[in-house]
Amino acid sequence: MKIDTSLTMPQLPEALSQAGLQFAVATEEDFDEIMAMSQDIYGGLDYLPTRYTSWLQETNRTVILARKQGKVIALESVCVIDDGETMLVEGLRVAPQERGKGVAGVLLRFCSELVKSKYPEVKVTRLTRDDQLGPKDFQKYRIITKQGILLVRFRAEDLKLRLSELGLGGDIQSSFSNSPSNPPLVRLDHTAIHRLYLTTDLMQGVLPNATIIQDWQPFKPLPSNMAILLKKDIDWMVDDVSNPTVASLCTFPFKVPIGDDW
Repeated sequence: MKIDTSLTMPQLPEALSQAGLQFAVATEEDFDEIMAMSQDIYGGLDYLPTRYTSWLQETNRTVILARKQGKVIALESVCVIDDGETMLVEGLRVAPQERGKGVAGVLLRFCSELVKSKYPEVKVTRLTRDDQLGPKDFQKYRIITKQGILLVRFRAEDLKLRLSELGLGGDIQSSFSNSPSNPPLVRLDHTAIHRLYLTTDLMQGVLPNATIIQDWQPFKPLPSNMAILLKKDIDWMVDDVSNPTVASLCTFPFKVPIGDDW
């Protein structure tokens, strides 16, 4: 579920210092400690191990750690998008023994203060949640869109065998495109992407709330955001380049540590 909320600038509570929390920008040397804290995240399907290093290299992103007695107990990543007007929150996690103590809220407020000091034009915070929102949440959040996620587990060898039996062992995309029941998909090049998303209104009826959703991240269709998205390894697909009704940003698979329940 993609949501946003007006970015407020409250003073950090005095209880912050009393709680003994320290905040610091994350570095590559913190990786092992962060992973140890994150062992049960997403049931072993955590994306952070494959994203952490690249996150640290993004100039518009800051990864903040909260420490208690010298140990990492929480992490949050903040990325400034939408021509500098939006703070995108990702990767929030709190060590199991510190959950339910308000650490996440304090860390979010600290990050908001930090981003506002560096980017005073930021007006909105956007984030993704996978839990059920209650009445109090809707007092501060506005839903952009909802998204269903289907998790499927299979052995790569079994998939290859089944595809081969179906005659799809070669070029899978070409096999599907040539099927009479499936219209050919169009992979967009950079020129077509800019034309469809930035210079025409053709995508207005396709994008949810005029928002590009890519890998749980909501972006407005702006040139500055396109510069971010086009650096990623994405296949931009539509069903019809002249009058699209379906669009997909295809992200390639990445490895995750598999937990005990998988």
